[in-house]
Amino acid sequence: MTKLGRRPHDVAPHQWKVTIPSDLAAEVELLLFDPLTGKPQYGGRAKLLEALLREWVGKRRLQHLTSAEQGANIGANGNTTGEPT
Repeated sequence: MTKLGRRPHDVAPHQWKVTIPSDLAAEVELLLFDPLTGKPQYGGRAKLLEALLREWVGKRRLQHLTSAEQGANIGANGNTTGEPT
């Protein structure tokens, strides 16, 4: 029986190097700590950052779409306040 390799990512990963305050890093490590292994969860930081970034991007995208719609409404009815007429 042959071993299967690592499952490929759905989306190719991109590696970033970031610097954060040490007190924040220590708290994150503590919160991700796995008492069974005696160390942080494997992949925990990456999963946390991905979840936070996806949430942030989603909110920004929604804000961008909302402001674009308001801009279209202003142009369509001549109202410069952004309020519906």
